[in-house]
Amino acid sequence: MMVQMASRPRLAPRRQRARRTRFNLVLFAVCSLIVVVIALLAVRAFASTGTDSVECQQVAVEKGDTLWTIAQRHAAPSQDIRALVHEIRKLNGLESAYIYPGQVLRVPTLKSD
Repeated sequence: MMVQMASRPRLAPRRQRARRTRFNLVLFAVCSLIVVVIALLAVRAFASTGTDSVECQQVAVEKGDTLWTIAQRHAAPSQDIRALVHEIRKLNGLESAYIYPGQVLRVPTLKSD
């Protein structure tokens, strides 16, 4: 007497195709997400390398200081304060303009021509 092993029931060809298609879509979505994340990280890394060569001085934030007032104190007479505020935020990795007393910020030094 021979014993037959129960085999897994095979799916109909349509269901197999649907399962394969679903798997391919998920795989494509995951791969696309990985590519996007890597691209964003690369852009951020290259964008931050430009600020490493800027000469800076360290400034301690005092009570009542804002990025604007700090930029005004350290700006050249004809320099755009908005651009300097942006540069200070970029140099210090600030996502917002909130600063607090005692915080030490890197501020670009004036370029002597």
